[in-house]
Amino acid sequence: MSFVDFWLGQQLREIRREQSLSLEQVARKADISIGSLSQIERGMTSPTVNMLNRISGALNISLGELLSNTECTDEQTDGWIARAASHKQVVMTDKKIIKKIITPSRCRSVDLYQAIIQPGGSSGDEWITTRSGEISGLVIYGQLQLWFDKRYVKLEQNDTFCYTSDMPRKWNNPTDQDTCVLWVITKPERE
Repeated sequence: MSFVDFWLGQQLREIRREQSLSLEQVARKADISIGSLSQIERGMTSPTVNMLNRISGALNISLGELLSNTECTDEQTDGWIARAASHKQVVMTDKKIIKKIITPSRCRSVDLYQAIIQPGGSSGDEWITTRSGEISGLVIYGQLQLWFDKRYVKLEQNDTFCYTSDMPRKWNNPTDQDTCVLWVITKPERE
């Protein structure tokens, strides 16, 4: 069952109930079986465009009207979605880093960050460690020099990496172009 099928089925059921129509009445008007209409309303099957057209006709609404509200509003996402405009941004001028916190509020096990590392930007000269967990990353564009646990690697676009947060590490952007990295950091277990 896809979310779109489920959502569409819920919309059809709501409209049918608002009009005080039974499954049988709508199925008869749309010339489809009651079982098919029931499965569509429960999101168990994907209706064809032809079926949707007939069902919307039976409900006296246009197909365009039915499909116009297919995207959830921010209120309906209930913390499962974080819109780009709502991402909090931290500017670390001294390190030449712009960090965006992009984790949806409902996310319990990982934090997501997007870092734009300007030319010469870095985590600093000191080796760093953090709380327990793992850190993974994806270089979206640019280059990243990474030192971790006595290793040195040069990462390019679409390269990924992972290390435990207690491993000493540091990194920098050695180029004259911005580097963008997506960081995924596991949250420590709650006790």
